[in-house]
Amino acid sequence: MKLSSLFSLLEKSPLDITIHDAGDCGRADQTEVCELVSDSRKVRPGSIFACVEGEHSDGHDFAQSAVSSGASLLICGHPLNIGIPQLICGDVRRNMGRVASVLYGEPSSRLTMIGITGTNGKTTSAFMTKSILESSGIKTGLLGTVRCDDGVDKEDAEHTTPEGSDLQLWLHRMVRNGCGACVMEASSHAICQGRIDGVLFDRAGFTNLTVDHLNYHADMESYFEVKRRLFNGYMRGERRAAVNLDDPYGALLHRELGERSVGYSLSDRNADFFA
Repeated sequence: MKLSSLFSLLEKSPLDITIHDAGDCGRADQTEVCELVSDSRKVRPGSIFACVEGEHSDGHDFAQSAVSSGASLLICGHPLNIGIPQLICGDVRRNMGRVASVLYGEPSSRLTMIGITGTNGKTTSAFMTKSILESSGIKTGLLGTVRCDDGVDKEDAEHTTPEGSDLQLWLHRMVRNGCGACVMEASSHAICQGRIDGVLFDRAGFTNLTVDHLNYHADMESYFEVKRRLFNGYMRGERRAAVNLDDPYGALLHRELGERSVGYSLSDRNADFFA
């Protein structure tokens, strides 16, 4: 994609991003962009480099190295004195997935997206859902704790939910490989950090909520609030969710979602699905 085409698409989008002319925007019609990365070691000519501020390092410190390796565009939290175009935004990590979605042609809109969240059971549920869909003749990609699968190639996963730029590339590969659906695990870390921004889900599942990740979340209510965001902020229209009624937080979510939710249970015979 030409850099000028990307700028045009971003200007039409609802993203709160400013295009900063650092002296090279005049060549946007001649400049190609091919991928978005947040690791400066992966930059090649035509890359977009996202200057993500991490826990132990700041991507802005590696911007010059990225440019030396051929980066055509930077995504920054503030303007840098480096002579290539920059996208300036308040939260680089959250926005890089959104920009990557635009770059790759909004791949999630061309897939039936199924997100699964909860403390335990996400991986098992994701593999089972993928198997059911493929048994029905729907080629299905997978993003999860154990493996990422684009319908052709499989790789060991680095995170339960990939970084936003990597997630969008996986979805792009699924579309290219003829997948009709994607099943992905949505961790609370990923939701909180905005890694799934740029994705809207057609279906979502809630397994349970336990104390496993209270080292990251202040308390159970804060933890649940993050999980709740998947169903209230990342669903396509009024699409349905499947919720575990045997978990107290699941029962609460089911009541909040109303007709948008179907409940499953091992103990409640009045559930939509009882076993």
